Amino acid sequence: MNMYKRILATVSIILYLAGNGAASEDTLKVKGVPIPITQPRHRFFHPRWSPDGTMIAVTGENYRGLWIMNSHGHDLKNLSEDERIGYGFEWASDSKEIACRTTKIIQNRRLSAIKTIDVASAMSRLLTDYRTLIGIPTWAANNRKICYTIDDNLQIINSERKHTKHIKAISPDEIVLYQSYGRIILSDLQQQKQTILVDPNSRFINANLSPNQNKIAFEMTDGHIYVMNRDGTNIVDLGIGSHPRWSPSGNWLVYYISRDDGQRVIDSEIFITDIYGNKRIWLTNTRDRIEMNPDWSPDGNTIVFDEYETGIIYQVKIIKVRVVPSMR
Repeated sequence: MNMYKRILATVSIILYLAGNGAASEDTLKVKGVPIPITQPRHRFFHPRWSPDGTMIAVTGENYRGLWIMNSHGHDLKNLSEDERIGYGFEWASDSKEIACRTTKIIQNRRLSAIKTIDVASAMSRLLTDYRTLIGIPTWAANNRKICYTIDDNLQIINSERKHTKHIKAISPDEIVLYQSYGRIILSDLQQQKQTILVDPNSRFINANLSPNQNKIAFEMTDGHIYVMNRDGTNIVDLGIGSHPRWSPSGNWLVYYISRDDGQRVIDSEIFITDIYGNKRIWLTNTRDRIEMNPDWSPDGNTIVFDEYETGIIYQVKIIKVRVVPSMR
């Protein structure tokens, strides 16, 4: 029997919503078991959905190379074979390009640069020179700008995009989030900064804004994940975990908990939690799989993740059920 049959067949996550009269319950349930969408002959990791939900981007071992496939794992296409290009890549909001940081060894020095890749043609454009201390890029200003850091100082450059149809006006209050040692920094496009100092002795990892930009999820070097308000208040310790990713609604986080023997990962499972830390739900529960790096589809109906040993990408369906409690 497939070991995934031992996954909790029905997982319920209940969030009580405030309102007049009786409260309703939003319940997420796992539908079926995770299914593989790639073959063992390819080893892929860190799957990320395109914003339109039609594609999934993945990288290879040690973040080498970048590929895309459709949402069912078919029509595989290689976009790049660059070293480390798969670390921290980001889709443009219209799903037409990917921003990434590429790395080269030049005169025995490891140098990086920012580039974008057109998904349809696989053509790339180098937007910066190669140098040290370049951070990972993020899109801004409705894909017209690329933000990144040099030695923790924010840089904003034009993305030089050719796709300009139906681009909305730039929002004056758009927020860019980036990380520094012991700090999370929020900046608008005029580089007016707000610095959040939580613990000067710890490092933030994998910080990201909620879909409505009101909350921040992040990981720290103590091995725990946290959620806090955008102004740094109301910090909630969600317990041990790695790589938190927001649900489209902003009410949930998917993440993984792994164990290692000092040299390699020996076990990992995926969980869902509400943002208050009241519920921690097993999404996977297997002995023969090491599940990591989950990501939530834009419609909220599917979670995709990788398996550490085989590099196979899996999907599992999520359904939402609303129950209105009976009045007494």
